[in-house]
Amino acid sequence: MIRLTLIGASGLTGKAVLALLLANPQVEQVIAPTRKALPEHAKLLQISFDEYLHQEPKQANSSHVICCFGTTLKQAGSKANFVKIERDLCLQLCARALHFGAKKLSYVSSMGTSHKALSLYSRTKAEIETSLSQLELEQLVIIRPSLLSGSRSADKRPLEYIAIKLSSMLKFIIPASMRPTEIENLAKALVNATLSSDQSNLLVQGSDQINRFARN
Repeated sequence: MIRLTLIGASGLTGKAVLALLLANPQVEQVIAPTRKALPEHAKLLQISFDEYLHQEPKQANSSHVICCFGTTLKQAGSKANFVKIERDLCLQLCARALHFGAKKLSYVSSMGTSHKALSLYSRTKAEIETSLSQLELEQLVIIRPSLLSGSRSADKRPLEYIAIKLSSMLKFIIPASMRPTEIENLAKALVNATLSSDQSNLLVQGSDQINRFARN
């Protein structure tokens, strides 16, 4: 039986992952450091960020961690705050999961991640990946989805919404790896890769590879 920490459980991807974990008979308990209250469940242990980061909460130990934590520049309010939340807080939470015993970590990054990218988002994701690769882990799983299909409404992320709609209309001429990634498939791929008995590091990139892992 597995005790697993889920970072970012209140987000759209996190909610999909959480539902799969709670229904999985391999999972004994899900530890969720969170700022927002989640629906109660017998297998779910909710811990506030402050308690998780600065105290020694009972039963916080786990062997696996899935991180789908993140924010947007609009939500953060500034580039400095974006980096502070997206990179620094994310890495603090992952480091605490290791402190509580986790040895296998799966992280949701982004397609196009690069230290040389023009986008602050892509550069920040690259910095997170590099920092995670330097942790003492038995396995690091990096999943880089393309645009997440159905992830945002038009009023919240209008450019992303338009891009997803165009990608859907032109999907037959867009390479399979670059087509929008369904959140459900991303969640399944994350859970399957995390709970796999394989101990080798893994990079799953693009919708086609994610869909294959979702079917495992």
